[in-house]
Amino acid sequence: MTARGSSGSVAPAGSRPPFRIVIAITLTGIGLAGGRGAIVASFVGVNRLGQTVGPVVAGAGLGTVGSHGVFLGGAVLAALMAAAFPFVRFRSTGTWR
Repeated sequence: MTARGSSGSVAPAGSRPPFRIVIAITLTGIGLAGGRGAIVASFVGVNRLGQTVGPVVAGAGLGTVGSHGVFLGGAVLAALMAAAFPFVRFRSTGTWR
């Protein structure tokens, strides 16, 4: 059995949604009902900005610090985001779980 997504793609039944959709659903649950549109619009805008600027920054980094520096910078950024996640979740839900 398959399920058809909003974009018309077909995914196996019981499969997990893409991570961006999970983040969007989490973000809409944080704000008040009247401000959800602004939250989703901000998320989409920042997501598109990252898709636009990311390759340019990575290319500039490759030219200046090389591939090892770019991957190290990405690893540090990922570690910082992972370390911040529990605090953001606690702030939005009021619980550590």
